[in-house]
Amino acid sequence: MTFDDPAVRLVLLALATGALAGALGSWIVLRRQAFLAHASGATAFAGGSVAFSLGGPVLPAALVAAAAVAAITGRAAERRPERAQVATGLALACGLALGVIATRSGQPQTGTSVLLGSTLLATDGDILAALGVAALSVVLALVLGRWWLVGAVQPGVGFPARSGAPALARAADLILLLMTGVAAAALLPVAGALLAGTLLVVPASTAQRLAPHPRRLVPLAGLLATAELLVALFLADATDLAPGATAALLAAAVDILVAAALVVARRGGAPAEAVAA
Repeated sequence: MTFDDPAVRLVLLALATGALAGALGSWIVLRRQAFLAHASGATAFAGGSVAFSLGGPVLPAALVAAAAVAAITGRAAERRPERAQVATGLALACGLALGVIATRSGQPQTGTSVLLGSTLLATDGDILAALGVAALSVVLALVLGRWWLVGAVQPGVGFPARSGAPALARAADLILLLMTGVAAAALLPVAGALLAGTLLVVPASTAQRLAPHPRRLVPLAGLLATAELLVALFLADATDLAPGATAALLAAAVDILVAAALVVARRGGAPAEAVAA
């Protein structure tokens, strides 16, 4: 399958990003794992850069590296919560450092595209991979959403032993950690390693201001991310701006405007629920 029309390529990437922001980004925000999403992008950069310097496939290596580090770091943080930020910060710093070192032995433009994103260099395989990861994320969110919700509301809560729920809850948590890394790697063609986490988290954070409940948060985050990405990608394509940076700036601007509007509305006496509605 090929995607020769540039407009079709941009729309497909925007749809994939929107699905990831809704199906995964919402839970990343609810479970306060935004920093881990950024670290996953950095380790995806490292894995992809090392693979390229060795002549291997970039995206599969980025997917494996990001998923593995996200799972290991997330599990370590759960066991030692007081070390969570330190472990995640080390993963982020080491991932960026290793990626920069690896790109010195390859083509600079390739390293830059992995770091900052480049829809022009995205292959049909990259687009299909992003769509595949997005579809998988939606299915997992539908199946495991109730378990992810329990972890978001009451981390570490227990379940009746007869139901086998503790094992299911741990498995669901591990899947979310793995998918956080996989999603960050899948967004490399759009945002690059530096901003992949931003596109997962910021639209969901904006949606949470308006609809805190997951039933409304998840679809709203997906719609908001898709709309922001469509505008940003077409704007970047028309002006030769970096797509990831354009999308991140637009998402941040929308988030700031929504936050400011809510503050003004509350000061004017409108109930928070009415404003969010």
